[in-house]
Amino acid sequence: MSLKQPLWTKNFLLICVANLMVFTSFYFLLPTLPVFVTEVLKGDESILAKQTNLHYHITGN
Repeated sequence: MSLKQPLWTKNFLLICVANLMVFTSFYFLLPTLPVFVTEVLKGDESILAKQTNLHYHITGN
């Protein structure tokens, strides 16, 4: 008879929190990156569209 291991261990919760932080950083980056491209880098709308499109495809959204 094998003993069942609990799912909600400390390591599992740390992995879940780390994963949440990674995906949250992508969602915080998406609305701020176009502003940075246009104002700081002086990019035009075509570069902005390509950058936003690339970000969507990389993150899988």
